[in-house]
Amino acid sequence: MEEIKLPKLHPLLKIHEAATNHEGQPQWVIHHPTSNQFYKIGWAEFEILSRFHKYDGASELIKAVNDETTLDIDEEDLKSILQFLMQNGLVNGASIPLPEDKSIWYRAAHGYLYFTVPLFKPERFLKATWPYVAPLFSKGFHALMMVVLLIAIMMILPRVDEFLASFMNIFTMEGAILSFIILTGIKIIHEFAHAFTATKHGVPVPHMGAAFIVLYPILYTEATGAWRLKDKCARIDIGMAGVKFELYLAAIALIAWHFQDPGLGQMICFTIVMISLFGSLLINLNPLMRFDGYYVLSDYVGIENLHAVAIDYARHSIRKICLGLNDELPHDFDNRRAFYLTLFGYAILIYRFFLFLGIAVLVYMVFMKPLGLIAMLLELAWFIGLPIWRELKIWWERRHDYMKNFRFYGLCALLGGAAILLFIPTSYNATFPAAMHARDYQAVYAPAPSMIEAISVSNEDIVNKGDPLISLSSRQLDLDIAKAKTELKSLENLKRRDQTDIELFRDRRVSIDEELDAARQRLNNLLESQNDLNITANFDGQIVDMNPDMMAGQSIKQTDIILRLIKKNDNRITAYIDEHHLDRFQVGNRAIFRPNYALFQSYDAVIESIAQIDKGTIDFPILSSVYGGEIPSQNIDGEIEPLKTLYKVTLSTDADVKNKIIAGHVNLYGDADQPIRVMILNAIQTIRRELSLN
Repeated sequence: MEEIKLPKLHPLLKIHEAATNHEGQPQWVIHHPTSNQFYKIGWAEFEILSRFHKYDGASELIKAVNDETTLDIDEEDLKSILQFLMQNGLVNGASIPLPEDKSIWYRAAHGYLYFTVPLFKPERFLKATWPYVAPLFSKGFHALMMVVLLIAIMMILPRVDEFLASFMNIFTMEGAILSFIILTGIKIIHEFAHAFTATKHGVPVPHMGAAFIVLYPILYTEATGAWRLKDKCARIDIGMAGVKFELYLAAIALIAWHFQDPGLGQMICFTIVMISLFGSLLINLNPLMRFDGYYVLSDYVGIENLHAVAIDYARHSIRKICLGLNDELPHDFDNRRAFYLTLFGYAILIYRFFLFLGIAVLVYMVFMKPLGLIAMLLELAWFIGLPIWRELKIWWERRHDYMKNFRFYGLCALLGGAAILLFIPTSYNATFPAAMHARDYQAVYAPAPSMIEAISVSNEDIVNKGDPLISLSSRQLDLDIAKAKTELKSLENLKRRDQTDIELFRDRRVSIDEELDAARQRLNNLLESQNDLNITANFDGQIVDMNPDMMAGQSIKQTDIILRLIKKNDNRITAYIDEHHLDRFQVGNRAIFRPNYALFQSYDAVIESIAQIDKGTIDFPILSSVYGGEIPSQNIDGEIEPLKTLYKVTLSTDADVKNKIIAGHVNLYGDADQPIRVMILNAIQTIRRELSLN
């Protein structure tokens, strides 16, 4: 057999001793400075590489390793190591190969999904400033800030409702801009916390930059050099640094909130707390995502490529449960670890399914049509459809191993039953926020900023159409009327005076008449507004929801509701539904209304009408988020406007509910239809809409 000639190792390669693996076996890390890549190797690889420079041929190297150690390697072992070295560009004359299996179309279609942009090299800055910031990274400072955080939480508990009241401000334009600025600042601090902690443990930080996920930027710190640290606690310290400093910021902001006046100061503190706490707990510490929590957990349990290992165990479990295959376990772990890795693998698969589904929907919403639809379908096919297809191919190739197993036939029966259910007509139902109210409904507001002169009714009074309800006066309106009368009288006097001069009157007659008409119209409008201050009942009904604090002599604004007038024993229900539910219901469909205050009380109803244009305002503020309801809304000049397109549905009901506007939920029931037909029609409708074929 021809002698294998050994290549020369890359001259800049460095080998560092690393922490032992989960079985206590020694490990080393190869550092490639040119690409800043790290590769973990075991004892056999280390012994081979440490003697690599001494020999030219493979047989001499194999003999030396076997004679000088207790290892017993052969030519195949050496060939696999040589292949690893050449594939990763660790020998002279070889470079890291391009992923030829990923075509230019693949890179073009998915390049927007994730890419990184290095921004600057912070190494000199980190080393120069480390002596000044070192106290912030001490154990004593961490303990102090945890005590501060605990005190801050105890202080906020009695005022938690007041604290959470700032949440809806995030949905305003000012709140969104403020949140973006604060988020950027927090993430810069987060990444520098990683960088300074890496410097603390002697790990170089070659660069910092921005990663883009579906074109959304997130900052990152290149600290993969932490792999070479033998101390597991040091690696965990680097991974947890960003989260710890976000908790410090949350503690400081919680304390500062108590010393701010309501307004911008409290809003800034609230936003810092929300982004720091929830960003840390829900994102950074989530081990199902490849952020800080994943790497910390991987270091803690001592398993590299934790996601891949857990998914291998989950696939093994799925094949055993569904097909009855008793394959060997994919990795050499004890039963206890294998059990937890299997559960973790299931969690990853479920999480990734919904994550990729969410990314596909996000791509669909971000890009203009029809590109958004095409990109969404590509994402679903590549990240969800393709992995399922590959697994099913393995099942098909191994069909002879399980065709006689009863679990396989049980799976077929289950899938067949599910398929049959898709063809069985079922009724469609969905729940929406709604309000029960009288059919005839009059909300009484002041037509202008006014003062109450007299109140003619009280709560629960029965009134007839035309009865006086309340009398108002407006000093500003009185002044405007007096001014309009004076202007009109002046113009009339001017016309009479000009009539004595025939030549002058002939030239100015048209303009004077136009000014007189405009002045009379202005005065009439003001007099009508003054007449509107005497508010009367529009129909026979009952007074409800009258403000008990209102009294004669009190000033009120136009946006202040005074009372409501309803017609008794003739109730209606108003609901607001999303656009994609619009085609599922029609007039005559039944419904059930459940009030918020009584969970076990319900009222039957029937759809009476469905608005075919989107509703620009919400008639019942009690349903809007501005007043504690569920519909995201905003108050614009006294009008409650939803933040998304809604359609108004009116329902009739025989419920005898007196003098109340009741907030609740209505469950609408659509006509029975085959689920498979509904899905196909919805898909066709969506495609036609996105391709502008409707």
